[in-house]
Parts: sequence; C-alpha cells; structure tokens
Amino acid sequence: MHAEPATQAWAVDPLPALTATTSLRADWPRAGLDPFDVTDRRTQRMMFATGYTLAWPASDGAEPSSDERGAHAAVPMGYTTLSLLEKLAVVYQGRLIAEWPRCPAPPSAPDRPLEPAVRVRGLKDARHADDYQSALDVALGLSRSGAWHDEPIMIVDVLTTHPWH
Repeated sequence: MHAEPATQAWAVDPLPALTATTSLRADWPRAGLDPFDVTDRRTQRMMFATGYTLAWPASDGAEPSSDERGAHAAVPMGYTTLSLLEKLAVVYQGRLIAEWPRCPAPPSAPDRPLEPAVRVRGLKDARHADDYQSALDVALGLSRSGAWHDEPIMIVDVLTTHPWH
C-alpha cells in the first residue's frame, strides 16, 4: 500500500459501477460532479456540512466556496461546520479503486501538512487519521465490514473548516 496519496490519477480497470450519491446537501456548483465519482481523473474538491455539495475539478483554479453568496445559497447555515475537502482516494468492496494526487492549496488554505479523513457516503461523521496510510487502512477495514461493504468510502484532505451558523 501507499504511504502518501498518488502522484498521478489512478483507477482500477474495469471500474465498478457506483450508484449516484443521494446524500447531496446542495446541487451546487452548477455542472458539478458526484462527490464519489471515480471516472473523472482530475483531482476534485467539494464542500461538506451535514451533507455534500457537488464536486469541482481542483485543477481549474476555481474555488466556489469563496463565493460567499453562492455558499450561503447552496449550504444554508446551521449549527455545523463547513469543510472544504479534496478527494484523494475511493475504496469500494474492500479494495482501493481510485486515487488522485493532491493539488496546490487554494488561496483560502495555505500550504500545510496533509489532514486526512475518511468519509462514508450517507454517514455525516468523518473518521480522522494521522496520515494517509492510516486513513487508507481505516477505509479498507470499513469497506470489508458488512455494514459498509457496498458503499464507496472516500479518503479526503480537509483543506479548511469554518463554523457555519
């Protein structure tokens, strides 16, 4: 297994067919991607606050979360935290099926060490890890268990967090 995220996009061949995410918090940004999509080989970012927004390519340089009006309209404030996440890997049915490299930090998140977390589709709480390998081990363990065997599990880098209330 890898001790760090991939240096280039990688996916198993053939890719398993994953169903669309039903726990989207907001259909935003326009023309965004399903957060658990594994077919697009560009590193992606998304926001999370009690549910996911759609994802957008990190390489585009766009940072939709910096559009305050768009963020307020997309993710209504409540007693929660708004997180900007970067997708690093997806695990499914007990195996790593896709990985993406980290992109340069966005303007709102200066360069800093990797802050990995494991997110299961449909589960609000994340499991934080000390490093990428630990996050991958947690994701693989969850994916091998009966409860989460048929759900994709994402490893993300938590780029920023903000109180959202």
